[in-house]
Amino acid sequence: MEYIYRYDPLHEHIKMHGDMLRARRWSLAAGSWAHKPLIEAEKTVPPGESIFRICFWKSLDAAKLNMGHHLWPSMHVVQRVRADHQFFNTFCRIDDDFLKDSAWLFWRQSKRNADQIWTHDGIPKEDIDVFDIDGNWRKASNAVLLSDSQAKFCSRGYFPHYFINFSGAPEVVFWTTRLMKQEDGERVAAILIVHPETHIHVYAYPHVAQEIIGRALSKGIGSYKADRIKCFAVSQDRETFNERDLLEIPIVGRWSRIDQRPKGFLERFRKTPMPKPVYTISLADSNDWCWHPADSSIAIRVMRVFQWKTLKQTIACYASMIDAL
Repeated sequence: MEYIYRYDPLHEHIKMHGDMLRARRWSLAAGSWAHKPLIEAEKTVPPGESIFRICFWKSLDAAKLNMGHHLWPSMHVVQRVRADHQFFNTFCRIDDDFLKDSAWLFWRQSKRNADQIWTHDGIPKEDIDVFDIDGNWRKASNAVLLSDSQAKFCSRGYFPHYFINFSGAPEVVFWTTRLMKQEDGERVAAILIVHPETHIHVYAYPHVAQEIIGRALSKGIGSYKADRIKCFAVSQDRETFNERDLLEIPIVGRWSRIDQRPKGFLERFRKTPMPKPVYTISLADSNDWCWHPADSSIAIRVMRVFQWKTLKQTIACYASMIDAL
């Protein structure tokens, strides 16, 4: 079976218009790529119509040679579609004049509504294969790479935490806990907060970190029998890569346990369930919160314990798998 290939930024592909891969309106006046055949065709386009175009690499080798996957600044997704897909039947297929030996340019002229950007028809997700994060091809509708954060993080043992941002809109971050040993042997109950796919970062909302720590305590982090508790946050999303990868949210003093056992002499011998201990903590002032680069010893230790990859590491791993195709 013959396939043609393309790649798109992951955050754009997740927001795919109408869950279909569609051709976008082309117009030189709107700043579209200056394809010479389309420049000539646009001169005769009547009012109420526009040119729509979409491009694909002619082969996997052509895609690997040209897409610069080792230099991606953000996560992308590689896709393939059958070369004889019915969507292409209404398009003219010509060599892309910028990459004649490597890419196809599909274009057509059709009616367009005033605010229309994409074609009404397209290639549904069921007909798109995605090169997934584990190195396997999957239908776009089943790809782990394209799954939403709720499914992706909850399957790894993370809990969602919802809050309202400064604009009054709902946001979500995810968190989980691990027992981490320091170099000096100290046992640390560590909390990791991650906030993917959003520009809303937890460091702007100290109360969110406090709420998450409270939830971690209520879920039994005290059973770790740790010497202290530490809270970290990963400050990156799918669109950008920030060298300040790991935020440490200091906690004032050591965490303390409030013993709720019965205090009376006789009450100690009653056969009633022993209440759970309550731990109280307080966050340091946000001015004391500190950042750690990904190559620092503490960031490496935290990332290893939580089996968390930075975006840069994820891209490098994905690029290596593309090389092996």
